[in-house]
Amino acid sequence: MSTTTTSPQGSPAAPRRHPIRATLIIVGCIVGGSVLTLGLLAAFFSAAFSGTAGKNASAGHTAPAAGPSAPAAKPSSPPPAANTPAAFGHGPGWTYSDGLTVKVTSAAATTVDGIAAGDHVHAGDPAVMLKIKEINRTSHTLDASELMVDANAAGSGDQLSQVFDDSVSDASGTLAPGQSGAYLVKFDTAGMADSRLNVTVTPGFDYDPALFTGRIGASAELPVAQAAQPAAPAPAYSGSQTAGSGPYLADLAAAGIRAPADWAVNTAEKLEAAWAAGQTEAQTNATYLLPGGIYPSHLAAFNQIVHAHFG
Repeated sequence: MSTTTTSPQGSPAAPRRHPIRATLIIVGCIVGGSVLTLGLLAAFFSAAFSGTAGKNASAGHTAPAAGPSAPAAKPSSPPPAANTPAAFGHGPGWTYSDGLTVKVTSAAATTVDGIAAGDHVHAGDPAVMLKIKEINRTSHTLDASELMVDANAAGSGDQLSQVFDDSVSDASGTLAPGQSGAYLVKFDTAGMADSRLNVTVTPGFDYDPALFTGRIGASAELPVAQAAQPAAPAPAYSGSQTAGSGPYLADLAAAGIRAPADWAVNTAEKLEAAWAAGQTEAQTNATYLLPGGIYPSHLAAFNQIVHAHFG
């Protein structure tokens, strides 16, 4: 027989719960809540770490967008055939679309100095001294220190080691518009099977490389006629020698000098060769310009223009 307890108000009291059952219910709620809490925390930290990893990948492995940059200036006056290297010497060289011209004017055979630095470079090794010239006809100042020069043996394709000794003159400083600079760069040629050489000149970070080819020790200048000898008639040219010489020919025309393009380019190279050999402008005027039909009143202008473009 069951007994019902009545509350003071006369209503039945709530039945009593078993103490062990109540304890299990409480423990279950606590454990369930902990599991739920741990799940939420795991999800939170997983999302947080996932987002952090994504940011690191973006910032650390992908270059940030820096806005549109100017395209690299590409040579606008290439040699006769596209992608054909220009020859060593005082010819037109490579002229970029912004007006910068680069040349390898000479490649002289020499040796590594007694005190020198470079990869696999040894004192007394055979070497080549390259004379690099930059002519800044752009509208901006050029950072000459950005000049990069590489060389390899044309026969084998082997990369040559650059030599750093007292005989070289590294590119440094700046070139304002209208200025030019010449630099001496040396490479170790030990082990080369022949004298053929390929040279890559890159004027700066925003420029494509310009390609040159030639032989070590081969004269970068044309043969110099003696002043006492009559000037030989200019040989016939194919027209390809004027490639890249547009600015030079334009300056001649602006000075009122009218001459066949091939003759003008060939004569400029002869003048540079003669001057490099020690002849004076008076001698070269008598040997080349006056016999070629250049008026006496145009001699100074012709020489000045040649110096600016081929010197």
